Amino acid sequence: MPVTASFPTPGDSIGRFRVIAQLGAGGMGVVYDALEVNLERRVALKVISPQLAGDPDFRARFASEARALASLDSPHVVQVYAHGEEDGYLYIATQLIPDGDLGQMLTRWGPPPLGKALELIEQVASGLHDAHTAGFVHRDIKPGNVLVRRRGADTVQAYLGDFGIARRIDAEVTRIGSVVAGTPSYMAPELHSGAQAGLSTDIYSLGCLLWVALTGQPPYSGATEFEIAGAHMTSPVPQLPTVSPMTEALNRALRVSMAKEPGHRYRSALALRDDLRECLRMTDDPTFGVHAATLSGSAPTQLGGGAPHVSRTPTPSVPPSSPASPSSTSSWSSVPSSPGPSGVPRHLAASSPTAAPPSGPPSGYGAPPRSSGGSSGGSARGSRRGLWIGLSAAAVAIIIGGGAAIVAGTGGDDDNGGGGGAGGGGGGGASGRSAESQEFLDSDADAILLAAEKDMRVLDSVRMSGTVDQDGQPGGVEMTITSAGDCDGELSIGDGTAQLRRIDGEAWLRPDRAFLEASNTDGSVDVDLFMTLIGDKWLKADATQSDDFADLCDLDELLEGDGGTSDGEAAKGEVTEIEGQEVVAITTADGSDTTVAQVRLEAPHYVLRLENEADNGRFDLSGFDEPFTAEAPPADEVIDPADFTG
Repeated sequence: MPVTASFPTPGDSIGRFRVIAQLGAGGMGVVYDALEVNLERRVALKVISPQLAGDPDFRARFASEARALASLDSPHVVQVYAHGEEDGYLYIATQLIPDGDLGQMLTRWGPPPLGKALELIEQVASGLHDAHTAGFVHRDIKPGNVLVRRRGADTVQAYLGDFGIARRIDAEVTRIGSVVAGTPSYMAPELHSGAQAGLSTDIYSLGCLLWVALTGQPPYSGATEFEIAGAHMTSPVPQLPTVSPMTEALNRALRVSMAKEPGHRYRSALALRDDLRECLRMTDDPTFGVHAATLSGSAPTQLGGGAPHVSRTPTPSVPPSSPASPSSTSSWSSVPSSPGPSGVPRHLAASSPTAAPPSGPPSGYGAPPRSSGGSSGGSARGSRRGLWIGLSAAAVAIIIGGGAAIVAGTGGDDDNGGGGGAGGGGGGGASGRSAESQEFLDSDADAILLAAEKDMRVLDSVRMSGTVDQDGQPGGVEMTITSAGDCDGELSIGDGTAQLRRIDGEAWLRPDRAFLEASNTDGSVDVDLFMTLIGDKWLKADATQSDDFADLCDLDELLEGDGGTSDGEAAKGEVTEIEGQEVVAITTADGSDTTVAQVRLEAPHYVLRLENEADNGRFDLSGFDEPFTAEAPPADEVIDPADFTG
């Protein structure tokens, strides 16, 4: 099919993709927010420039590299979903990362505290190691090529993107590959002398990225690219003032990753990641809450693109002024993720290099990290097999305990609940099953859970419907939950119901009498008096209670589970159907507790149901990434229980 001479416009279709809006443009083409219609999945659709797409040699190389990149499977690398040439357009469809890039984040908010900076870079190191293991050299690691996504109120997940100039390690150099690629501020010294890119040059660039995340500016500056190149080749590796064992270890990581001689650098990105994790374990070190920019006398600069960092005079060591400084308590979770008037989620435009950065920093800015582990697979936050087990437990804690806590005006304690065994369902057929679905089914149980984890973690919202029973007390939940920790829906206990809403970290509950009576298990509340006081108004949760409700409202909290590890192996069960979709049962164990996840065979491999036999619990998940809007209740309809409880 001949290549069209123009680019698509919103509303046009390219094969199964419907263009929604333009996100950005670059030398290779234009990037769009698009809908993959058959899967109802939002993607970043890059349409290649007609001038390039019309070259048969380029198309052949593009197809070969796109196929290779599609095989790269990492939780910290932007995933390639599809590529091809349809309706006159050459395109590649990738995972849509909603919250901009690291350069935008640093330019707007300045560097985060040391701990948060290390968390981000160890994630990038994990992604780079996965890419190297698969046989890729990135060649252009810089802040603008690290996309970020807020995961709840306190976590930012990083993804290494833009492998547009990546090359297979063992590939033959082409006329495109023969051009020196990269950004001068992040290029290894040998590249400035004409050497070829490889694993060690990527590791050097990653060391530069580490310095940028710590200080807000590249490691070397100059008035011209020539001066910057000279600094990379001859100037000492920048160091933080040694004020603790942690900064001493961090300086060593900088020296090794940015060594002038390639043979003196880390042998792998994994080795650098492991050293950063060692630094992260020093959580009692007071410098974890300190901006390294303050220690080094650095200041943030423009970091998103490839222009050299030019600095002739010392710059102040304070972050740029903005509505909320890096030490602000505001959070990215306060940025609306709901659809705008056009139906396009407001945050999607942040995926473009030209889009505005998020309007608030992650809540971790100005505070120590909440944990010492990274968020990549196998990190200290929890094992893969333990990922789903926390869902039933969280629901029990909130439905049974949280409602009573609000009613009593006290901060309820989390109850991890019980667990038991549950097996896979009945039979199911392979009739009409695609080759991709069959290949997925043939994977081992751990691989299936890993794929499900990856696909679930990129979701913005999910509808959750379920029931649970503990100590003979039936409860239920019907609500939409989001990755930002917002939710809107209904809880039930016995015959009673209560509306629950959580927006921007604040929560409200509106119970009926039956709900109050069912949740008042210890008789500590005078229900008659309470109903007289509250009528049909909303009860406002205090900060502790609102955090408790995050276990139920925050999609990412549920995906994190209880952070524990599992004693037994994940086991693959039978294939059944849920709402006409084939699923495979995966049973995981955490001590004596077991949970069954029903994972969809067709991509995306969402978990459609979670079951826990001991609690007679079952939760159905649906409505993946459907538009979600909710607002705080009107002030005149809200009562604070603290006003009339002791």
